[in-house]
Amino acid sequence: MTARRITLRVDRITVAGAGPSRAALAKAIERELATLLTAPGTVDTLRSAGAVARLNGGRIAPKGPGEVALGRAIAQATMGALRR
Repeated sequence: MTARRITLRVDRITVAGAGPSRAALAKAIERELATLLTAPGTVDTLRSAGAVARLNGGRIAPKGPGEVALGRAIAQATMGALRR
C-alpha cells in the first residue's frame, strides 16, 4: 500500500492575550496535528475536502495553561474546521 501524503501549510495563527513562546507553540501544534492526521480514516476524510485556501478555526479554549495545551487546542480546532 502506498503511503498517503497531506500537505498542510499554516501561514498565520493569531493569539490574543499573553504571548506564548512561538517555538514551543509551533512544536505543540505540529506534534498534535501529526497525531490527529495519522488517525485511521483521517486521510480519506480530508481527501474529499480538497484544497482549502483559508480556514477559520474560531475561538479556542485550551484545556489548561501553557503552550502545549494551546497547541493541542489549535490543532484540534484546525482538524475540526477541515472536516466541515
